[in-house]
Amino acid sequence: MTDTTAPTPAAEPDTAPGNSNKRRKALTALAAVVIVAGGGWGLYEWLVASHYEDTDNAYVQGNVIQITPQIGG
Repeated sequence: MTDTTAPTPAAEPDTAPGNSNKRRKALTALAAVVIVAGGGWGLYEWLVASHYEDTDNAYVQGNVIQITPQIGG
């Protein structure tokens, strides 16, 4: 019995080096868009929407009265 070891081929990388840079740039751009949009929404809420009253559970209570004429006819 002979013990011979076959040379193992070098492992190929899963992604090319340029692919990682493109992904990083895309994620950075997406994060920047989300941050700018969130900042714009927050600024709008602070400057404009804070001046309007809003409620989800408004309830108006009033008395029901009947209006009738004092003279018949």
